[in-house]
Amino acid sequence: MAKKRRNTGYRVAVSGARRLVALLLFALVMIIIFFLGRTAYHFGYSVFHQVPVSKPPGENITVTIAEGADAREIGMTLRNAGLIEDITLFRVQERLSEYHKQLSEDFKGGTFRLNTSQTTDELLAVIAGEATEVQEVNETKTESDVRDPNAEDKLINDVTNDSDVRDPDAENKLIEQVTNDTDEEAGSESEAEESGAEDGGEN
Repeated sequence: MAKKRRNTGYRVAVSGARRLVALLLFALVMIIIFFLGRTAYHFGYSVFHQVPVSKPPGENITVTIAEGADAREIGMTLRNAGLIEDITLFRVQERLSEYHKQLSEDFKGGTFRLNTSQTTDELLAVIAGEATEVQEVNETKTESDVRDPNAEDKLINDVTNDSDVRDPDAENKLIEQVTNDTDEEAGSESEAEESGAEDGGEN
């Protein structure tokens, strides 16, 4: 009887352990599926929603790609230059782009001026020779470019306008005022001397 009870308890314990292991395995599988699905979604989203390495105006970078380079080699060159972040993502984007056939069949290579604010399609367009290089379409403006080209003319006009607004007779009026003040002072002194002389005569 005791042996039978021990066997029953053993079977219950084994059954409970199996259920626990099955539950843990199920939870692990669900976690793996969740992360795989999340990664796949993020990857698929990144393929079609291209995000450049940096925001405009970005940084201009010159790269040299060998003739006949495949998508992996082009991707490695661009990643080493800081123009893309993920080679695998780049290869998928290149494969789905309209430039894949041209790059895979007749790529002549060359030196290209690119920008970190360009998307993968924009980079591929320049490399494939279908778009002008960055210095013509996305060059960072210098201070002289941003400055108003008419600034000097405006400054001259402002100065001219200021001189036009100024009273042209201001200098003459000032001289006249000074002369009048001098005459008034001289007259006051003369009157004081005359009054002093009169006082002296009376005494």
